[in-house]
Amino acid sequence: MRMLNAEAFLEGKFNIHTCTKRNSVSHTHGFFELAYVASGKAVHVLNGEERIIEKGDYFFVDYGAVHSYTGVGEEALEIINCLFVSEFIDKTLKNKYSFDEIVNNYMIRNNNAVINISPANIVFKDDGGYIKELLHKCMDEYTAKESGYLEIIRSKLIEIIILTMRKNPLSNPLCGDALCQRIIAYTEENFLKKDILKAVSKETFFSVSYLSRRFKDNVGITFTEYLRKVRIEKSMSLLANTDKKIIEIAGLCGYSDMKSFNSIFKKMLGVTPQKFRQEFSN
Repeated sequence: MRMLNAEAFLEGKFNIHTCTKRNSVSHTHGFFELAYVASGKAVHVLNGEERIIEKGDYFFVDYGAVHSYTGVGEEALEIINCLFVSEFIDKTLKNKYSFDEIVNNYMIRNNNAVINISPANIVFKDDGGYIKELLHKCMDEYTAKESGYLEIIRSKLIEIIILTMRKNPLSNPLCGDALCQRIIAYTEENFLKKDILKAVSKETFFSVSYLSRRFKDNVGITFTEYLRKVRIEKSMSLLANTDKKIIEIAGLCGYSDMKSFNSIFKKMLGVTPQKFRQEFSN
């Protein structure tokens, strides 16, 4: 079995190319792969499980997964291979090695959905050909390498992931309760505001204590814990992707007290905001 490392393949933490080989030896690699069957048919083996893949099928392969494919039939086999490391999506995803961690990230999570089984175990169908179109746009940008091409590719890749998650039968709402979903949606849009539950209470005519209790019963954590998680996730992105001062980021994420922000951040991530930024800068 061959091991393909990221350094040999990725430029700017991303690579996309077309492969026309009819056979791929069993291999694993230190990056994610999105493989799209542009033409032909093959037997694909992923972690010991065989399945037929054909034109219009696509699938994701996790870091460290073992896979291979063998072409079948007379039609030429053509596969578009899109390779990327986790931090290409967002710097805060560095050292995330399974695809479920990627799609559950706050930047991608669609309608607050979480998944129970990794999409890397599913073959998806591109019925309308739009996924193929997006991949060709990525390939054109990667070939031309004009200013900002990696950002354009990144946006197309995120679009592919979100569209795929809409198809995923294993995606379930974080909370199946409609009232809790309303609280979650309101919080995502208004995480800086004070008294969020009080605002929802005025809209729904339920008491704050009832909303708080119902949220805990359905989501599994208190509303305060959820709000803290949302705010810290926002701060992580700003720390990793901007040059804003930490005190400014704290304010943008709802913390007027730096001591409190540092304490909560360290409790949740194990490092201070400053250390977190240093690690990503390095």
